[in-house]
Amino acid sequence: MKAALIDANGVVQNIIVWDDTSTPPAGLTAIIIDDALVIRIGNIHQTDGTFLDPEQLPPEAATH
Repeated sequence: MKAALIDANGVVQNIIVWDDTSTPPAGLTAIIIDDALVIRIGNIHQTDGTFLDPEQLPPEAATH
């Protein structure tokens, strides 16, 4: 299984292999994700559990 390590702002800082003995580094939260889910560092974890790619936002939305 894998996990996204997100910071306090919900930004993905790393994607790692995760098991029952794993613990996230200080200051990060592990979000277990499906192995088939494709995300990348910099994506933003949303409250509905999805991940947003900020590069796919229209330029005006990314600056507000």
